Amino acid sequence: MVEKIPPMKVELTIKAEGLIGYEDPLCRVLFYDPKTLRFNECFKTTPCRERVNPQWEAKIELNYYFDSKQDLRFSIEDTSDHTIGIFDTTLGQIVSQNEAIGNLEGDSRNGIIKISAKELKNAHEKVSIRLRAHNVDKMDLFGKSDPYFIFYKQGKSEPWTQIYKSETIKNTLDPQWKPFELTFTTLCNNNPSLPLKIECWDYDWSSKDDFIGACEINFHQLSVPNVRFQLIHPSKQKKNPKKYQNSGVIEIENLHVRQTHTFLDYIQAGTELNLIFAIDFTISNTDYRNKSSLHYIDPNAQNEYERTISCIGNILADYDKEKIYPVFGFGGEPEWSRKVDHCFPINKNNINPDIVGINNVLQAYRQILPCIKLAGPTILGSIISKSLNITRNSPTGGVYYLLVIMVDGEVQDVNQTKIELVESSFSPMSVVIVGVGLESFSSMQEFTSFPIVDENGRKSCRNNVIFYTYKSFGGNAGILTSSILSKIPQHLLEYMEMISCEPIVLEEHKTIN
Repeated sequence: MVEKIPPMKVELTIKAEGLIGYEDPLCRVLFYDPKTLRFNECFKTTPCRERVNPQWEAKIELNYYFDSKQDLRFSIEDTSDHTIGIFDTTLGQIVSQNEAIGNLEGDSRNGIIKISAKELKNAHEKVSIRLRAHNVDKMDLFGKSDPYFIFYKQGKSEPWTQIYKSETIKNTLDPQWKPFELTFTTLCNNNPSLPLKIECWDYDWSSKDDFIGACEINFHQLSVPNVRFQLIHPSKQKKNPKKYQNSGVIEIENLHVRQTHTFLDYIQAGTELNLIFAIDFTISNTDYRNKSSLHYIDPNAQNEYERTISCIGNILADYDKEKIYPVFGFGGEPEWSRKVDHCFPINKNNINPDIVGINNVLQAYRQILPCIKLAGPTILGSIISKSLNITRNSPTGGVYYLLVIMVDGEVQDVNQTKIELVESSFSPMSVVIVGVGLESFSSMQEFTSFPIVDENGRKSCRNNVIFYTYKSFGGNAGILTSSILSKIPQHLLEYMEMISCEPIVLEEHKTIN
């Protein structure tokens, strides 16, 4: 199963305007629990003496998960528990703007609420470290040593968790290793007092590697200029405690901490996330009127195509101002063209394939089913090429795209698809391939290895392809969606870094209600 990424930490500031005739207003913040279908209080401010335009001093710290929809309710009340007004939104909508503004629903004398979000960024610092060692023990009979080191942090489920392993330096007692870089989270879980350990080993090609020594430290100690730590071999120390000094010395030759741009830096500066959908209409889906069909429309439940569109679309709608989605079909024969087409708009508009709103996307999908003769083969190159053309019309850094391809079987144009996927790695786009049905999807392995190398020898410059199947998640669309979206923030950051694009504020704020 996919590892759950740590949440981003955000801090909310709340103020209201135009609250006429109320004393000492306060604000309750409630989180929606999808399991109980209820809003539960997570924070309550103290009453504010400013009656008309209160600004509450308390800052609300919340965990923000990009890959999940987090519904929030802000309830403004007076000290008599009278509800002045309520504002429902999502945490995604709030963080995507510098200041979210909404109308308070309820009393006729209600006002407006303003919510600003600030990311707590210490977790996004990167630490660059360069180590060297002096006078490590000679471990080889006919040489010196071939030392390397392993960096650990104190774990939860186990005593130590490995976080980095260096290269081996051949035949030396005074190795100087290459610098390495870790996020502050990876290094010490954002806790500078967390115990860390450095182990030094001697590489042996013909037998088990030999332990040289270790030292236990923390980040506070690491960051002291020109600091050195003794490598201790417990067995040698125990054997001769009076004469044994150490098995070498580790020196922190260089340590540098730098603040990096975060996903929310770009989102709050105005970068939008736009979706493009592609739906498989090959014959292996079987006729939509059959209950066994992957396209079967059940009045009581969504099929896997519909669930993918709904789950991904409803979360990413918070990050798309216009909520307009190009939607294409492939592998079918539309009645208006009478030939197999590997990239056709499901709204039948070749000039403008855009559909406004996720609900309208679902409606267009259902309406098009009787108009498409299922055919084949499964060709993805045309869809990816068309999507790349869409990305080229966007301002640099202004939009990042997710192409979501839903496919029910093996891909036939592997070589052409690889050419297009390699090209996509240089574009502001992630390619998400969702396997529906029960096929093996063995050909997809060609697309998930990194780097992808096409038939011309060109390599992908970043890992921007995601592939999951419904069956691997037991048909759970929510977990599938979370697993997909958890990778998108890193994809966006890698692209922005690749093109040296700084987060530039594109818009001051947007009203969300």
